[in-house]
Amino acid sequence: DRKLNLDGELFPSGNSYWPSSVSNMVSDPDSPSGKVWLAFMTISAMTTLISWYPYYLSNVYIGEEVPLFRCFPCLSMMTARSVLPALGMMLVALDHTAPANVWSDAQQATLIFHTGGAICWIG
Repeated sequence: DRKLNLDGELFPSGNSYWPSSVSNMVSDPDSPSGKVWLAFMTISAMTTLISWYPYYLSNVYIGEEVPLFRCFPCLSMMTARSVLPALGMMLVALDHTAPANVWSDAQQATLIFHTGGAICWIG
């Protein structure tokens, strides 16, 4: 029953705990779920980084001529699409968040990096 905690007792508030995001569910790197999350995210980031998938999948290949920024043409969109998602995954995996009720100024700073990693990862 969702109204009971791990000890079989009712939650003091009467409401069950439901994390607001996956990051909150795995925010403790010493918990089993946090360790599994870190392992799988690290493996997926490394394999994505070494795959260089935009260069090998014809449905995402757009050529080296397209710059990421027109004012900075030495970084191509293809390189950014290969590197940024993997770096974003690593930021999300390694920068742990905390539930909103225990945030401090330091947690707010890590949340900015965590969110930036999610933006790099997902786009």
